[in-house]
Amino acid sequence: MSARLRMLALVVGMLPTFAAGSEPTASTGAVLYRQYCASCHGTTGHGDGPASGALTPPPTNLTRLTTPVPELMQQIDGRQPIRAHGTAAMPVWGHVFEQARAGERHKGRAALLQVELLAEYVRSLQRD
Repeated sequence: MSARLRMLALVVGMLPTFAAGSEPTASTGAVLYRQYCASCHGTTGHGDGPASGALTPPPTNLTRLTTPVPELMQQIDGRQPIRAHGTAAMPVWGHVFEQARAGERHKGRAALLQVELLAEYVRSLQRD
């Protein structure tokens, strides 16, 4: 199994389980970041997480980006590849979040909300 597949299996195994019918709160962006992003991008977004040394290319320093939330949402969701970014180095979080909500009536909307909360939190790490 490749390192990337092992990392994805590890990350999927850490998926949060929200109670059916519960909605994430505004503070969930930081929680989602800590659960899914900090291991690679670091707790402060500098690309220095504990798994960063094993990744090629290395994780992006999120504090240096000036990306608006809608574009961040596309990058995090990952279901529509962004040609300029080359191959997908990150998991396709849109699929991951949606699959974690399998069986829920509005799993697509809930996954999109998670992506939005995460994008807003990542944007808060950026220096303009």
